[in-house]
Amino acid sequence: MSYIKWTKADRQVVAERAFEIRMSVTTETDIDCVRRAMSEMLATDKQRDLRGMSDLPWMQEQWRTLTKNAQSKTANGRVWSMPRVQAITPVVNPRIENESIPEPTIKDISTMDLWAELGRRISDMMEGQHIKKMIRDEVNATLERRLPGLLPPDEVQLPVEQPSQKERQYKLKVCVIGLLNGQQELIKKQYKDTVDFLFMEKTPSIHKIQQTAHHYDWVIQMIKYSTQVKGAGQIEKFHMCGGLLTQLRTFIDRQVNQTQVAA
Repeated sequence: MSYIKWTKADRQVVAERAFEIRMSVTTETDIDCVRRAMSEMLATDKQRDLRGMSDLPWMQEQWRTLTKNAQSKTANGRVWSMPRVQAITPVVNPRIENESIPEPTIKDISTMDLWAELGRRISDMMEGQHIKKMIRDEVNATLERRLPGLLPPDEVQLPVEQPSQKERQYKLKVCVIGLLNGQQELIKKQYKDTVDFLFMEKTPSIHKIQQTAHHYDWVIQMIKYSTQVKGAGQIEKFHMCGGLLTQLRTFIDRQVNQTQVAA
């Protein structure tokens, strides 16, 4: 049996996924986290027979670096949440599999995501209109208790800001070249409310990319799984990603945020 050697990118993606599993609410051992990350993130021909953490002397250093990055972001006043890395193993029938997946419970949510949600709710509670309403309700309740009938019926309602019809309906149109079937379904599910996708598994011609760019906001090529096309870099709405889903998500999130701000 030939020795399987991982590239730097392979090590990085396995380390990040194993770190996320390790930080979540799980009873798995360190080596089990690594085995699970390897099975999700690497193709079958790159998977190794891991007997223990001694087979991966570099893993602890990778985890220490990820831990320092997380602590640094938290210390700067930002609630850190590692991007949820998804599996790249193709699925046989995504619709059937999605229907069979049980509803997530509190145990399925990582500690970092829970902290992020807590921070969001505290921020909402500290919003000016909310505090003003709390004070007003407390004063009215005290007056009504001490001097019944003094206050007329309270008909004042705080305005509820509703998104416009344009904001609710608009979706970013993105074409992605070179994603595996399993990756396509994961990305579609994650951005189902904000992005309309077109996927091309095989590398298209430069003419096809130009035509697509006329009808889509962005054409993104994952160069790890497709061949670079000469001249495509000159197209205004063309962007290349190295191959990791985290890189693709970062780019899409940035474009979605810019679109929402402009709207």
